Amino acid sequence: MGNVLLVILSFFLFVTNPEQVEFDQFVRTKISNKMDSGNVLVDALAGAVVAGLAKDNTQRRNYYLFSIYTVDLSLLVILGQNVPQQVKFIGIANQIFTLN
Repeated sequence: MGNVLLVILSFFLFVTNPEQVEFDQFVRTKISNKMDSGNVLVDALAGAVVAGLAKDNTQRRNYYLFSIYTVDLSLLVILGQNVPQQVKFIGIANQIFTLN
C-alpha cells in the first residue's frame, strides 16, 4: 500500500512540476502586484520588463518532481545596496515558493 501511495505522489509531483513558462508568469504577476504607480499600464509594462530580465537571468534545475529556479540579480545591485546577488525559488505541485 505504501509503495502505491509513493508512486501516486511521485506521478502527481511529476505532472505538476512548474515549467519555465509558469515561473515567468509567476515573476510577472509578482512584480506587477508590487508596483504601485497608480497607472495600470505602467505597472504592467514594468512587470513585463522585469520579468524579461528575470527570464534572461534565470537558471532552472529540473529534478522532475520539483524544480529549483535561481535568478541572478547582479545587474540590479546598482539600484540599491539591499538587493541580493541571487534569489532561489522552488517550484512544486504547481506552486512556487521563495527559498531565500
